[in-house]
Amino acid sequence: MNTFLQRLAALTLLLLAAAPAAHAQGVTTSALNGTVTDNQGVSLPGVNVIAVHQPSGTRYGVATRSDGRYNLRNLRVGGPYTIQFSFIGFQSYEETDITLALGEDRLLDVTLRDESLQAGEVEVTAERGQLLSAENKGAGTNVSQEEIERIPTINRSLTDFTRLTPQFAPTGSGSESGTSVAGASSRFNNIQIDGAAINDGFGLEDSGTPGGSSGTQPISLDAIQEFQVAISPYDVTQGNFSGGSINVVTKSGTNTFRGSGYYLGRNESLVGDFEEQAFDDFGEFTAGATLGGPILKDKLFFFLSGEAVRRDTPIRAGFLDDPSATTFQANQSSVQEVLDILNTQYGRDAGSLGQFDQSTVSNKLFARLDYNINSSNNATLRFNYVKGELDDGIFRSSGTSYQLEDRYYKRENTNTSTVFELNSLFGARYANQFRASLQTNRQPSTLQFAPFPSIDINNVGAGDTFVNEDGQTVVSRGGRINLGPDQFRGANNIDADIFELTNNFNIFAGDHVITLGTQNTYQNFANLFIRNFYGY
Repeated sequence: MNTFLQRLAALTLLLLAAAPAAHAQGVTTSALNGTVTDNQGVSLPGVNVIAVHQPSGTRYGVATRSDGRYNLRNLRVGGPYTIQFSFIGFQSYEETDITLALGEDRLLDVTLRDESLQAGEVEVTAERGQLLSAENKGAGTNVSQEEIERIPTINRSLTDFTRLTPQFAPTGSGSESGTSVAGASSRFNNIQIDGAAINDGFGLEDSGTPGGSSGTQPISLDAIQEFQVAISPYDVTQGNFSGGSINVVTKSGTNTFRGSGYYLGRNESLVGDFEEQAFDDFGEFTAGATLGGPILKDKLFFFLSGEAVRRDTPIRAGFLDDPSATTFQANQSSVQEVLDILNTQYGRDAGSLGQFDQSTVSNKLFARLDYNINSSNNATLRFNYVKGELDDGIFRSSGTSYQLEDRYYKRENTNTSTVFELNSLFGARYANQFRASLQTNRQPSTLQFAPFPSIDINNVGAGDTFVNEDGQTVVSRGGRINLGPDQFRGANNIDADIFELTNNFNIFAGDHVITLGTQNTYQNFANLFIRNFYGY
C-alpha cells in the first residue's frame, strides 16, 4: 500500500510539473464525514462505517481513525442511502433514507452505546447547508432530478433551470441562448458534465456550448441526474471560470430495470389566425427514450438515452405587388428578372421566390456503464454523442434585403464526449479520484448549391410603383439582393479536440481534508477560414 501511495504521489507531482495548462476540476460525487463516540463522549477508533446506496446496492466502507473520525468520499449522488455503524462491544446503529446532493459533504456524528447498558436512544447529529460551516461551499444552487422533471422547460436546456439562481440570467433566444452570470458573457462560464468540460473551446458560440449555433443542446435533459450552479465556490476542485460554473452529473443504472419514452410536438394547427390570415405551415417535435438497469446485480449497471429533434420553420417575404408580414421593397417581376439573367447568361439555378423551409435536425445518444469493483473502488465509463444540423444563410426578415435560395448552406456540428473515472478509498486516511476525458467537435459549413461568387445587387426594384393602404401610388427606393454563397462560408471549417487528465488525492488529517490534485488540458484546433473563397 505504501508503495502504491508513493507512486500515486509521484504521478501527481509529475502531472503538476508537466501540465501545459492547469485549472481546478469539477465535482461529480458526494461525501460523508463525522465522528463516532461512546456514551461518555470518548472517541471510538476502528468503528466499521458502511454506506449502502439502496437502488444499486453499491457499498462504501471505511473504519474510524484513532480520533474517532471517518470520511467516506466519492459516493454516488442521490440515494436513498443506509449508513451502518458497528463496533465490537457496542450496540450497532443504522441511519436510513439519506439522500446526498451533488458536491455535498454531509456531517453525520454518531454516539454508540455499550452493549452492557440497556437499549436507549442513540444520539445522532447531522448538519447540512448551514450558513457558516465547513460544509458550505459558497454561493450556488443545486437542481435535483425532481426539479428537472417538475419545472416547465421550453428549450429543454440547462438555461431553463440555471435561472433558478438569481445571478444567472439567460441571454439570446431559442437554442442559441446562453447564460450570463452577474452580467458576464456566457463565454466566461465553465460547463462540465461528469467532470469533463463541455464548453465551446474555440469561442464562437453565443451559448458557450458546442452546437448552439446549429440548434442543439449539449446533452438530453433525460440523461441528467442532477446539476449544480456556482458563482463563488470555496471548493478547490471547482474553478476555470470568471462568470459561473454549471456542473452536471448524469444518470446511472440501478438494480431495477427502468425506462421511459416521451414525445412532444406542435404545428400551425395550434396557432390561431391573425386578421383572417392563416399562420405559415411549420412543424416541430421531440422524441426520446431511456433505459437503465443491472448487467450484474450490485456490480455492473448500464444507462442509455436517445433523443431526436426535428423542426421546420417557414421563411417568407412578400413583394410590393404581393405583400406579406415582411415585404421586400420591389415588385416580384424585378426580382424574377435577376433569376432569369442568372439562368440564361450564367446557367445558374438560384432557386425559387417562394417560401423557404428552414430545417433543424438534432440527434443525441448517451451511454453509461458503472462498475462496483469492490467496496473501495468504483469505475464509470460514459459516452455522449450530439449532432446538430441547421439550414442557414437565408433570413428575409428585413424589407430591404432579400436572399436567393442559392445562398443556402448547412451548418453542421458533431460533438462527442468520453469520460472514464475511477474512485478509490485506501483505508481510513486516503481517497483518490482519477478522471480522463476526450471531447471532439467538428463544425463544417456545407454549401447546398454549386460554387459561385458571392454577389450583392443594390437598388433592385428602385422606381417600382405600388399602391399603399391609403390608395396612394408610391415609388420604391428598392432593396438589396444577396445571391451565391455567403462570403464567409465558401471555406469555413473548425475541428477541435480537447483531452483532460485529472487526479485528486485526499488525505484525512483530524477534521481537515488535504487535497493534492492536478488537472491538465490539452487542446488542438484546426480552423479553415478564407473569406470570399469563390470571389465577391
